[in-house]
Amino acid sequence: MKDNLPRIKSVYDSTYDGYDELYGEEQLIKYTMALRRIKLKGRILDVGCGTGLLLEFLESQALFSDVEKYVCLDISEGMLSLAFKRSKRLCKGKCLNVLGDALHLPFPEESFDFTLSFTVLDLLNKPLMGLKEMLRVTREAVVISLLTRLKNWTDFLRFGKEIGRTDKDVILLFNVKQALDGYLRKSIP
Repeated sequence: MKDNLPRIKSVYDSTYDGYDELYGEEQLIKYTMALRRIKLKGRILDVGCGTGLLLEFLESQALFSDVEKYVCLDISEGMLSLAFKRSKRLCKGKCLNVLGDALHLPFPEESFDFTLSFTVLDLLNKPLMGLKEMLRVTREAVVISLLTRLKNWTDFLRFGKEIGRTDKDVILLFNVKQALDGYLRKSIP
């Protein structure tokens, strides 16, 4: 199956300036649901950070105090430019903005304590490959959201557990060791 990353980049590079207005409220609901279940600390990777809304949410909810390093990664230069502005204002030297994609994370294994990714994997032709890549670079846990209309989204439940749901998304938590030691390592090359 051909990778669709160039199309994703093109779409978000052409729509980034209106993203917060269109999807901001929806994203905040997902963040609230996901982050009431875990306490972030250490090094955090935000895959598909978009405009940096999650970073702003963490700061506004006083959830940023135990974060040592926060890495915003996005495939869209437009989205990342807005994330950079937010991180410059909010991070006090704790943030790094990286241009990259979810299928080829430019980090060594176990570089982060937590990886967060909202509304990203459902865009990929190979969403399980994206999850496996996130698990590779993470030590403790990965939290993602998926559209429930995604074909076979329930396949992800074999590796993690549901921790929340909106009218169209499911929030999943993956313990890295359990997910990698189980079926995921064997089922995806």
